[in-house]
Amino acid sequence: MMAIAVTHAYVPRRAVTPSPAASWTVKWAGVVRGLHLIDAGYSGTATSPDWAAAMVQFCEDCYHLQDWIKSDPAVSPSVQAAVRPFLDSGAAPCINMAADVINTSKHRTRNRGAQARATLVELADSDAVTITVESVYDGVTTLWDGQAIARRSVAEWLTFFAAQGLRP
Repeated sequence: MMAIAVTHAYVPRRAVTPSPAASWTVKWAGVVRGLHLIDAGYSGTATSPDWAAAMVQFCEDCYHLQDWIKSDPAVSPSVQAAVRPFLDSGAAPCINMAADVINTSKHRTRNRGAQARATLVELADSDAVTITVESVYDGVTTLWDGQAIARRSVAEWLTFFAAQGLRP
C-alpha cells in the first residue's frame, strides 16, 4: 500500500463580514479609519503598499454607508428614506465622486456616467503621498485632491447625521 502525503490542503476562501444585525456605525467606523489612513499618508506617518487602492477602499466604504443606514432596523424609516434624496440633492458632491471612483474601479471603463480614477503622486524627498482623483465628465478631465475629497465626504455625512439626529 502506498502512502501519499498531502502538503497543501485546499481551503475555500470565505469573506469575513459583519453580522447582518451590525449597526451602520460599523461601516462609518471604516470610513473614519480610511480617512485617518489617508491623512497619515499625506503627513508621511503611514505607509501603504497601494495608496490608490486605499483611496478606492475609502470611497467604497463612504458610498456604501448609505446602504447600511437604509438597511439598519435601528434607524427610523424616515431617516432611511432621507438618505437617497440627500445624495441626489447636490448636497453631497464628494460622496457622489466616491461613487464614481468605485464604479469606475469595478467596471474599469464606463459607457455612461462619469469616470473617476484614483492615482498616486509621491512627493519628492518625503514619505508623504498625494492621492489624485482624475474625473472625466462630458469629456472634460479634472484632477482632484484625494484627501480633500475624503475630508469633504466625511463632512457631508456629518451634515446628514446632524440633520437627521443620527449619532455615529
